Amino acid sequence: MKRFATRLAYVGAGLGVAFASPGFAVDWYLEANANVSQQFHSNIQLLPDRFNPEAVFGTDLGLTAQLVAQEPNWQVKSRVRLQNLFYTPIDHIDTQNQYLDLDAYYATERSRFALSVHHTDDALLSSQSEGVVGIVVTRVQRSETTLAPSWAYVLDERTRLTLGYAYQTSDYEARQNVGYVDATVHTASIGLEHQLTERLALTGHLAYNAYRASQRTIDYVNVMAGFQYALTETLDLNVSGGGQYSDSETNLQTLRLAGFQIVSLDPLQIAPVVVPEKVTFKDQQFGPLVTASARKRFETSDWELVYRHQISPAINGALFESDRVTLSGRQRLTERLSANLKLSYSEYTRPHLNGETIQQSYYLLNGELSYALTEQWHLSASYQYVLRDLSKNAGTFAGNQDDHAVFVTLRYSFDPFYF
Repeated sequence: MKRFATRLAYVGAGLGVAFASPGFAVDWYLEANANVSQQFHSNIQLLPDRFNPEAVFGTDLGLTAQLVAQEPNWQVKSRVRLQNLFYTPIDHIDTQNQYLDLDAYYATERSRFALSVHHTDDALLSSQSEGVVGIVVTRVQRSETTLAPSWAYVLDERTRLTLGYAYQTSDYEARQNVGYVDATVHTASIGLEHQLTERLALTGHLAYNAYRASQRTIDYVNVMAGFQYALTETLDLNVSGGGQYSDSETNLQTLRLAGFQIVSLDPLQIAPVVVPEKVTFKDQQFGPLVTASARKRFETSDWELVYRHQISPAINGALFESDRVTLSGRQRLTERLSANLKLSYSEYTRPHLNGETIQQSYYLLNGELSYALTEQWHLSASYQYVLRDLSKNAGTFAGNQDDHAVFVTLRYSFDPFYF
């Protein structure tokens, strides 16, 4: 996988160089920035008190480079981000993360062909797992690659059709007693958007997903319909709803009692006879899907409220049902000083092996101040509080875990280099 990631980086740079030859009059440029960040976490892996969580200090060294080649009808953008994290006094969670991206499109009068390729090789820590359905409570190395071509076609002045396909493969390092399952997902989708009035747009989306993992397959279909409405020039609403039908199959290796046999006559000893047997469990489910958001733009700020209810396979191969509400905003205080705020509440439900369900609630508060020292130098400081609530469960899965974290980051942006 790392070899593929390296090839991807070369492909992105190669495409940029090839398309940017003077004969084609192509604009291409290189952007880069470097950063150093100091962190403090009171409990980075959200462990319960009985497991003796330990506070850690961390150093984050990062480098990001982006090469862009473009002309009026197409664009190729390749991006590489390297991140090195070092923690003390716990050193076994140190990690080197790599993120490689390639995005390209070609547009004609009525069509737009696009291709996105993303590769991630990182360690899943609780501080990095907000986008994952299910909260990560231990360090696991992950390698994930996504390939997604798409085609959008303008049917008429008000209607647009979009066809897409995505292939994703996820590989986790082998660890005992940790349920991270290697998996591949194929997704085929079709979308339709119609601008009914100047302010109102109607949307529809249909997607088929094929999830394949060791001993488990899930086929599910999502159907969504909704609208986008501009209440004013600065206030937008986006609402869509639908449902998901899933068909799951799980294959387990079990032992069946076939009888007893005499192993000794003096004294008499009888032993059970067990036979290995494969057992298949099948399950069909239907559940609702909802996405709703409101965005308000002011002269010096931008605020967005999002609610999402979704059902999707998680990193352990089981279907998670989740609800999430997020409020995020950005306020420009002065020409150089800006503030960001993010509040979110998430609730997850997943089945357990004994037939019960595991529920967990996840609260997040993040506030950040960013200051532009110069055009190249930027300083930011943020505070983050995370609470993971398992009080609705019993036994081993009960309890609360929280983490107070502070981040101070200094970033330097190099001047764009034009070729």
